[in-house]
Amino acid sequence: MDRDTSRVILFAKDRSVFEKFKSMWQEKKVRKEYLAISHGEAHFRKKVVNIPVEKKYAKSIIYTVKTGSGFSLFKVEIPTGRKYQIRIHLSKIRHPIVGDKTYGLKDITDPLLKSVKRQMLHAYRISFFHPYLKRKITITGKPLSDFENFGKIIRLL
Repeated sequence: MDRDTSRVILFAKDRSVFEKFKSMWQEKKVRKEYLAISHGEAHFRKKVVNIPVEKKYAKSIIYTVKTGSGFSLFKVEIPTGRKYQIRIHLSKIRHPIVGDKTYGLKDITDPLLKSVKRQMLHAYRISFFHPYLKRKITITGKPLSDFENFGKIIRLL
């Protein structure tokens, strides 16, 4: 995961549990959901993007949560999970993530946007069937204050 993406983190108590969860992650048995604040107001409720990333199949399911002030708040699910996938896919559909220095807007003059120090992308929820407890587990993490503050300023949060 990108260094500048905030996220929930799952810790394992021992090596065997770690290995089990690692294999679940590799087998795509963990559902990953992200929040992103992007440039432009989206005119869709749901969009499925199938654009290869590094010549490998990549699928993102993008839901518009709210739009306004020239921005969109998206919930994004990534069944495939390629490196930079969400950033690339949102950029390709003309909704680059605010603060993304690689795939985002280049000529920023707005002082508010210049004040953003990292990409506005947050891995907020993971869900999986727990192999030992034999039930579905969902872990949710609140976005960091910079994400929340920016979202409030532009009235999306």
